[in-house]
Formats: sequence, structure tokens, C-alpha cells
Amino acid sequence: IAVQEFKLNESLANLHWQYRFGLNTMFRAGVQRERLSFRPQSGVDPGFRQLIYTNHNLYTSLSVNSLDRNIFPRKGLLLETEGKLINNHRYRLTEVNAVLPFDPDTIFGFQPYFKFSLQTHSFIPVHSKASMVFRTFAGYVWNPENTFGDFYLVGGPQSLGRRSISFLGLKTNEQTAAVA
Repeated sequence: IAVQEFKLNESLANLHWQYRFGLNTMFRAGVQRERLSFRPQSGVDPGFRQLIYTNHNLYTSLSVNSLDRNIFPRKGLLLETEGKLINNHRYRLTEVNAVLPFDPDTIFGFQPYFKFSLQTHSFIPVHSKASMVFRTFAGYVWNPENTFGDFYLVGGPQSLGRRSISFLGLKTNEQTAAVA
């Protein structure tokens, strides 16, 4: 039974510097302006019509791609790792009910914190026309105060975005995984 369902719109403006080490490895460092918009779709009335987060982030990332080909790779590794300092610049609630059952500052406002993620796809050949694929994902958030804005959407055979984690056996983005 779904207690609450939200529609999420996410936009990201990114300015970065990148350096390529040979053909397979790339390092990036930059700044981001991230905007998340949550609108309740069904379930219990949360006390507002829309919640908008605006974050300004500093980040670094490292990418390694040693796949033998982009489409149907037979062997190699695809690795993405990112470290990010997230600064919640502001949040805004629209059409707030006169009496909220909570204090918005304790749930939506937070101090800057650090987030790390690692994702890999390994392809190991078992035959000239077949490979085994191993996928891993790990993430950690150093934020003891609030994780409302940090979550991943889990499910489906392919990840569909920055917050999406593939997981066979679930429908696409069926589960929400909060990180702490």
C-alpha cells in the first residue's frame, strides 16, 4: 500500500574542468546547481503543494572505460565514482497548509555534507559470443542531520538517470532507497 507518492522533476546545471589520462580514464572537477521539485500525487496530504530544493555542489569524479566496444561489450570495465560536497542553498514550500504537522526547517533544511558513490559494470568473456556481466553500486552520505533529499530509485534492468539503480526483479524505479 502506497502511503505517499510524489512526482519528481530534477534539473542540473554543471560547469566542470576535465582531464583525460590516456584513452580510458577521465577526471572531472566542477560546480553544480541542482534543483529538485517534489509534487504530491496521491496518498496522505503532506501539508504542501510543492517542495523545491536548490543545492549548490562542488564535486570531483573519476571515470574508467576499458570496454572493448560500446554496444554489446565482450570484456572490460566501466567504472564511475563521484565525491560531492552538497550545500543546501534553500528550500521552498508552496501552498502550505495553515497548520503543518511538522517543522519544515527540521525536515528540509540541513547543513552542508559530503556524498560518495561508486558504480561498476564488469564484462567477463565466457565464450566468443557470450559474457558474464557483474554490476555493483555503493553509496554513502556523511549527513547525520537529514537525508530527505538523498535517495535512489531502485528497479528495472537499466538505470534511467543519476538517481537510478538497476535491480532485476523490481519494476523500473519501483522502490526508493534512502541513504544514511
